[in-house]
Amino acid sequence: MPRVGATVPPVKRGAPRTPPRNPRLIAERPTKSAIRRRQLAKLAGPLSLLLVAGVLLIGVLGLSESSNPAGAMGQLRDRLGGAVGMNIAHVEILGQKQTPQALLDDALGAPNGTPLLNYQIEAARARLMQIPWIAQATVKRQWPDTLVVELTEHDAFAIWQDRGKFVLIDRTGKPLPDVAVANFKQLPLVVGDGAAEAAPALLEALGAEPQILKLLTAAVRVSDRRWNLELSNGATVLLPEGHEAAALTRLAALEATDRLLESPLAAIDMRQADKLVIAPRVAPTVPGKNP
Repeated sequence: MPRVGATVPPVKRGAPRTPPRNPRLIAERPTKSAIRRRQLAKLAGPLSLLLVAGVLLIGVLGLSESSNPAGAMGQLRDRLGGAVGMNIAHVEILGQKQTPQALLDDALGAPNGTPLLNYQIEAARARLMQIPWIAQATVKRQWPDTLVVELTEHDAFAIWQDRGKFVLIDRTGKPLPDVAVANFKQLPLVVGDGAAEAAPALLEALGAEPQILKLLTAAVRVSDRRWNLELSNGATVLLPEGHEAAALTRLAALEATDRLLESPLAAIDMRQADKLVIAPRVAPTVPGKNP
């Protein structure tokens, strides 16, 4: 007798049954703005790489400026600088003490508003180095909108009087014009043709004899060969040509032992190494009186 299996109920086919909604899941569903933020976050990585590449490109183009400012790289730099739009808004000058602002303005041009990448820094530095007061200059770009100028100036060393005009000079005798000499009254005065170039050696020798230097009113160059020292006590010291340091040492020794410079003297002639000729000061005569 055949075995009869259990009857399987028929399967009802129709629309799938919708599961019940979970309120918690609905509340945690991200909003449209959150989805946009996630999409932007995914793009942040590639955008950062592009930004870094752009900065590197700017640096490379900037380095190419001095070697070939008018070439293809220079033209690309100019176009990129205008497109980037980082214009100069600030100029920072460091180390300026005596250099007139008008000379700096002329050398730098009118940088404000110029794309920072387009500004020709080497050309500006070359113009700065033509200013007599400036010993060294550097010009740098500081992103995003600043031009930084660093200066090293010459030091005023003495005042040179030549044909009635007064000008400052540095330690090499180089004139430093365009500054009021009245602000440097403490500096020694040198006078005459060739005095500017010869002054550093004389003033170095005088620096070793401070008791004489403090009496110095002016050092006068004679025929561009030797010096006369005009002292505040009214005496004139005639120094030998080419042997100023030895003569000053000798004069300082005489002052220490004999108080020579405190005497009423008109001149001390030291032009001969083995002689010292002293001319006393003569009192002025009064008309109508016998000496």
